[in-house]
This record gives sequence, C-alpha cells and structure tokens, in this order.
Amino acid sequence: WVQRLTSEIGDWIDLLVKEQAEAILSRSGLKEKIEIVHRADPSLPLAAQTGMDLESLKQTLDSFYRSMFSLVMPEFDRLVSPR
Repeated sequence: WVQRLTSEIGDWIDLLVKEQAEAILSRSGLKEKIEIVHRADPSLPLAAQTGMDLESLKQTLDSFYRSMFSLVMPEFDRLVSPR
C-alpha cells in the first residue's frame, strides 16, 4: 500500500504543478502568446501576428517575470506542510 500511496501522491503533485503553471502562464498573458506561436502561419514572421509585436511581448514577459519573482504568490498562500 505504501507504493500505491507514493504513486498517488506523485500523481497529485504532478496535477498541482500543471494547474499552477497554467494559472501563472494565463495570468501573465504568456499562455496566449504560446497559443499564437502554435497557430501562427509559418510563411509569416511571428512579429506580423496580432499580439506578437515587440511592445506586447515585452509587457507579457515583464508580467511573467514579476509574477515569478514577486514575494507574494497567492497560489501558494494556502499550502501548508502536514507535519
């Protein structure tokens, strides 16, 4: 039962990491930029795609950077060690 429980804990951790990564990417706007890259017409430069101009990318990356290095991350405020 220990192996099963360890595996189950690993699955829950993977899910939590995936969900939180998606929340951070969405909030910063980076998720939208990644989707634009995936949908982009390969015959056109990415800078020609709506929302992929230099200023938009700079704002998005600044937002992502601030969210990653801020002292407060609401996603983790409620996480408490069970020990």
